[in-house]
Amino acid sequence: MWTASALLFTTILFWSAGLDRQRLKKIAEVVFTVQRHLHSGCVSLLLSSALEGTNANLVLVKLLSAKGITTTTLCISTLNVTHDDTNCRLNRPLYVMTHDATLELKQLTATMSPTGPTWLLFSDSALKLDHLFTDVYIPLDCEFLVAREDLAGNVTLHEVYRMNRTMPLMNLQVAVWSPQFGVLWDNRSLYDRRNNLYGVTNVLWDNRSLYERRNNLYGVTIKATTFENPPNVEPKYNADTVEIGGTFGRVWSILSEELNYTTEVYLPEVNGAGASSGNGTWSGVIQLLVDGTVDVAVGDVTMTSHRASAIDFSVPLLISRVCIFIRRPESSYQALNNILAPFSSELWFTIQGAMVGLAACLSLVYHVGRRYDGLERPDLYTLPQALLCVFEIFCQQGHDETPRSWSCRLIYWVSYMAAVVLFAAYSGALVSFLAMQRVEPPFRTLRGLMQHGGYRVATVANSAHFNSFDQTTDETMRNIYEKMFDKNLPNTTLEGLKNLCSIKNYAFMTTYDTVLLFWKNANCSFMALKEASFPETLSIAFSKGSPYLGVINFKLQQMRDTGVLYRILNNAWSSEANDDRALWTSVSIDALTPMFSILTIGILLATVLMILERQAFYLVQRPGKRQRSGHPQTRNGADF
Repeated sequence: MWTASALLFTTILFWSAGLDRQRLKKIAEVVFTVQRHLHSGCVSLLLSSALEGTNANLVLVKLLSAKGITTTTLCISTLNVTHDDTNCRLNRPLYVMTHDATLELKQLTATMSPTGPTWLLFSDSALKLDHLFTDVYIPLDCEFLVAREDLAGNVTLHEVYRMNRTMPLMNLQVAVWSPQFGVLWDNRSLYDRRNNLYGVTNVLWDNRSLYERRNNLYGVTIKATTFENPPNVEPKYNADTVEIGGTFGRVWSILSEELNYTTEVYLPEVNGAGASSGNGTWSGVIQLLVDGTVDVAVGDVTMTSHRASAIDFSVPLLISRVCIFIRRPESSYQALNNILAPFSSELWFTIQGAMVGLAACLSLVYHVGRRYDGLERPDLYTLPQALLCVFEIFCQQGHDETPRSWSCRLIYWVSYMAAVVLFAAYSGALVSFLAMQRVEPPFRTLRGLMQHGGYRVATVANSAHFNSFDQTTDETMRNIYEKMFDKNLPNTTLEGLKNLCSIKNYAFMTTYDTVLLFWKNANCSFMALKEASFPETLSIAFSKGSPYLGVINFKLQQMRDTGVLYRILNNAWSSEANDDRALWTSVSIDALTPMFSILTIGILLATVLMILERQAFYLVQRPGKRQRSGHPQTRNGADF
């Protein structure tokens, strides 16, 4: 009797060991397939304690090692997702749990976010997933797979997550593994798969990427904040709600339609994106993000390394430059340059040489021709007269005398052709020179601004531009902040531009592309100092570790690839920045003052010369008249 019992016990023990080994082989196959399909890096077995299932884990490690997968074992209680994720140098790590561990999962998600690595849990099919993940928060951007074996030996992979801590568990079937065919995947991405928040999708073979599977949030309310900085961000206040308008508000509205979520808007105590103080606190919308009051800040938030330590950013929506703007000074014209600038000095000397050469040729040909053929009148083209004649030709003047010889006429023709070409070139260059406004700013760089010392400098309050001055390590910017910074900073870009037009010697630093939208409505003319600028990237801000960042970035990238994002930004710029007045440039009186001066001087000089000639003629003629008055005359006035 005892022998039979011992034999039965031994048989059951070996049979159980065989089943365990078969299960471990199946686990190894599934882990191998998941690791290859998701391109995961390190594979770690998570244990409830250091001594849990030592023999089984060793067998599983050997099975995975035989497939070329190096595996480590970690204790769940001492797991540090961020640290272990950093140590894994090959893509995202894969954490494997071979048993149900509700308590450990609850403790793990309560102390840290599981986002980052990929999780694979092998669970008993008899246990409901809702019970297994009771009070366990799996964020939207976390890829958590649950493997469950059915009676036929097939292993079904489910993807579980929650939209937020209060929402029910979402369960999506993404793949099925069978001993005969291996694994079949649902090829959609994570955010395309998660397209129903209140039920289980029946997709069996989903081979899409993570973010393609989670593309519908089904009315989830996202807490957002915004600030006023038109035209990029313009809050619209209704009776009980606040809508986000402006260019960035339009992008957010399209995102809400595409991903199917609603927005609850919270306004900050201080308008603006936010600036950090010396004690590490923030203002504006960044304060709400850091405090966890909201999930996202919709607006043109500047990306900086300092802000990145406190919040996260979406993909860039606008890449621009931060410039210093000042009132446009009066155009600087130099009288002599206005006349001589169209041609270079070398060309002017060449023209003078050509005139002298043509005059010499004309005089020489004239005298040679007169000596041999006698066609020309005497004393017509002496060298002074030839110089005056050629000068008149280059001044587009005609002549009352026409040379008779063909050689002189040829010189005339060459002179006229050269004069016409030069006159047309000079006229075109002069008109373009006068139409192009040449403005010389009082300074071009930040160092020049500091050395000038006569300007008040301002930025938008509670902005990254303000922090670039008050927390800078650059000596020049530090001196500008301490000596020249305005005490009353504007709250918006529009307010700063109004100050620029109303306050003398006012320098305003802001985003270049934003100013373009106000250019035609400004009350004054201003200019940007491109040399005193630096690049800037604007995007939507998220709280640190927000689960919505991944799906928003994925959808924004889709909008960029399909041209939707470009169309939104281009429509805003084309409707606001285009101005027909910019097609015309008015020439000021200062530019033409030298021409009028020459005309006036010429008229006055001609008048003076005329008077002098009259006086000289009168003085010469008076003695002759007196002599003639003493002679006898006939009745007809003739002299005898």
